[in-house]
Amino acid sequence: MKSQNFEFSSSHAIDKRLDDAHEFYFNILDLEEQPLFISDEATIFDISSNSEESLIEKCFVYYRVKLTREQLTFPFWQVLDLLRKNHNHN
Repeated sequence: MKSQNFEFSSSHAIDKRLDDAHEFYFNILDLEEQPLFISDEATIFDISSNSEESLIEKCFVYYRVKLTREQLTFPFWQVLDLLRKNHNHN
């Protein structure tokens, strides 16, 4: 039987932000949504089934950062950078 190799997309940008990603998973995502792998192209909607409104509210409550609907469509690693940068300035 021939084994199949699966290729994953790059995760270099996410890997550089693992502490920020874990903080986000723990404080924003539902417990059953904790991802095993996130590629650099993934958006929040690839890892969460929450609505836009819910994600915006949860991020505001925890980070004190008001994300826009457009920002939610950015790659997840970019959202982590926005949250970290703006949270540290509040």
